[in-house]
Amino acid sequence: MAIKKPTYQIIVHNDSENTFQHVVEVFQSVLGYEMSQAANCANIVHHKGKYAVKTVKDKENAEAYLELLLDYGLDAEIETFSKK
Repeated sequence: MAIKKPTYQIIVHNDSENTFQHVVEVFQSVLGYEMSQAANCANIVHHKGKYAVKTVKDKENAEAYLELLLDYGLDAEIETFSKK
């Protein structure tokens, strides 16, 4: 039986410090999202309190995205998922 590699989700939490526009701009800059996708993700974060804005298969990529989001002042973390 092959061992399944985990996936990494970058979770962004809603906060009271960043404007909606700032979050949208960060998603466009860091994640490469078009305006509509960035605004949709920001809207979900705002209304649900958190959202997995990106899923990657490589831990180093997840850590790089996380570092950039944190550098822009967003409240973010990585969650690891292993498929069984």
